[in-house]
Amino acid sequence: MKRIVIFGATSAIATACAKRWISQGAHVFLVGRDPGKLAGIVADLKVRANPDQRIEVSAADLNDIDRHEALFEQAASALGGIDAVLIAHGTLPNQSECQASAALTLAEIHTNGLSVVALATLAGNRFEAQGTGSIGVISSVAGDRGRQSNYVYGAAKGMVSIFLQGMRNRLSRHGVTVTTIKPGFVDTPMTAGFEKKGILWAQPETVAKGIVNAMAKGRDEVYLPGFLAHHHADNPAHTRICLQAPFVVMAMHVALFDFDGTLTRRDTLLPFLSRVRGPVRLALDLCLVSPWLAGYASRIMSNTLAKEALLRQCLGGMTMADLQLVAETFARVDIPGLLRSDTMDKLRQHQDKGDCCVLVSASLSLYLEPWGARRRFQSHTQHSVGVPS
Repeated sequence: MKRIVIFGATSAIATACAKRWISQGAHVFLVGRDPGKLAGIVADLKVRANPDQRIEVSAADLNDIDRHEALFEQAASALGGIDAVLIAHGTLPNQSECQASAALTLAEIHTNGLSVVALATLAGNRFEAQGTGSIGVISSVAGDRGRQSNYVYGAAKGMVSIFLQGMRNRLSRHGVTVTTIKPGFVDTPMTAGFEKKGILWAQPETVAKGIVNAMAKGRDEVYLPGFLAHHHADNPAHTRICLQAPFVVMAMHVALFDFDGTLTRRDTLLPFLSRVRGPVRLALDLCLVSPWLAGYASRIMSNTLAKEALLRQCLGGMTMADLQLVAETFARVDIPGLLRSDTMDKLRQHQDKGDCCVLVSASLSLYLEPWGARRRFQSHTQHSVGVPS
C-alpha cells in the first residue's frame, strides 16, 4: 500500500484527493492548520477505509518552516515510511490589499511560495536518498503570466513552478517524479467570492481525480482548469476532442485556440522535423518508420505509438539543448509562414479586449511554448508525446 503525506489536507482539493487515495487502499498522513476540520476529515475517511489502513494527522501552521522537518519525521514514523507527498496548502490573497502593503505582499509570497518550496526541498531530498518517491505540488495557471488582477499570487505560484522544473530535472535520474499541478477555476471555499458559472468551473472531486492519476503516472505537469479537467483525468489524449478546429470557445472572457489546423494552415510536426533533419534525411526517416505509419493509417496502431516511433527516429540521440535551439529557430522563423491570417486576427481581437487566451494543442512543447510566449498567450495546455532520449 502507498504511504502518502498531504500538506494542506483541509483544502477541498486535498480532501478529495485523500478520499480517492483511501479508496485505493493507501495509508495517509494529513497535515492542516485547523484541528477541528482535520478531525472531521479523519472521521469521514475512516468510514471509507479498511481496518488495516492508517489515517494519521498533525495540526500545523506550514508558514512555520522550522517545523517542516519534524512533520516529515512524524509522518514517516506513523506510516512506516513515505512513498508520496502532495503539497496543497495556500491562500488566495486580495491583490488590492497586497499592493498597498509590502508586509502583506511578502507574507502571501511566503505562504504560497517559500513555504511550498521548503516542503518540496525536504521531500525531494528524502526521496532522493531512498531512490524512489512521488511529489505532487499544486501551483496555478496564475503563475504562467503576470496579470494586474493577481500578480502577487501569480508571482508566488510562478516561483513554485520554476523551482519544480529544476528539481524535477535533478531528481528524475534518482527514481523520483515531480508533478506540477496547475488548476484553473475550481469551485472551493477559497473561490467563494467568485461568480461560478459556465463550463470553466470544475468540482474539487474532478480535479482530484486528475491529480491522483497524474501523480500515479509520474506526469511532469498537468493543467486542470474546469473546461479540461475531466479530459486530463480520464485520458489526456482526448484533450482535443471537444476543441476540433477551426473555432474559438468563449466563456467568462476565456478564449481557447487550437493550434494545428486552426491557427496554422497545416500540422506543424513534419515542418519542424524537416527543420531538425533537413528534407533529405527526413524522407529517409519516414521510409524507416513506414511500418508504424502504415499501421496508423490502417487503424491497427494508435497515433501515439506511430508518433513516438517517428520522434525516436528523428530526434533520438540529440541533446535537449540542441533540440531547444532548433525549436526556438522554428518558432521564430518557420511558424509565422504557416499561420492563418483570419484566426490570427481573432486572436489579436481577444487579446486587445483583455481576454485570457489559452493555447490548446497536441503539438510538441519544444516549439509551442516559445511561440506561445511570443504571441502573448496567457496559458497553454496540451498532451504531447515526450521527446525520446
